[in-house]
Amino acid sequence: MVLSKYSMDTFIAPRLSELTKVIVPDLHSCTKEYGNWVNIFILNTIVRIRIIKRDRQLIMYFLRKVEGAFQEYHEGRFFLESYVKSRNKAISSYFHSLRHFEAAMSLAYHAFDTIRIMNQGKKLFTKEDGSPLQRLNYLQNLSKHPDKGLSQSDISSELNISIWLTNEGIECHSTKLLFSEFSSLLIKLAKSAEVISNPPLSSQKKNIT
Repeated sequence: MVLSKYSMDTFIAPRLSELTKVIVPDLHSCTKEYGNWVNIFILNTIVRIRIIKRDRQLIMYFLRKVEGAFQEYHEGRFFLESYVKSRNKAISSYFHSLRHFEAAMSLAYHAFDTIRIMNQGKKLFTKEDGSPLQRLNYLQNLSKHPDKGLSQSDISSELNISIWLTNEGIECHSTKLLFSEFSSLLIKLAKSAEVISNPPLSSQKKNIT
């Protein structure tokens, strides 16, 4: 059944009828050791260097979250492409994509928060500063806590979902994160993972950027 634009935008997701292209960057080649950061770190801790147990736990947590964020991001990209290419616009592919991007945002933010912990609690952003990381935090919080978000008076009760996808990125009622901004944040995590998974022999606890 072919739905009208009104039905798509009202009963499924805002601006769904306008979703016609995929501009989500492919990040598989963003770093030399893409996706192997956990394995590399484990091998290094076995044969090259000893790291304080608590630091090792934090690093493993960080690397696992980074790898997971990239996996979910690319799953989201795959299903978004499937939706756009579908002649009948399979709604299930849209929601698969949205779910994977929501998971990617959550994992990515947890990775950044781990950087904050490793940097002795240095703030990642200031409240409502409008930075990509602040908007990532807002969107992933809204995704995790819809009961709180949807009860806000500035969120229309007419919305079918609290977060949705557009040609440009991931949006909610009050903000959005462009796919280009999200990919840049992920690349920053990848570069940090590249360094952290290959600690120098004289490794000491240092600030991570």
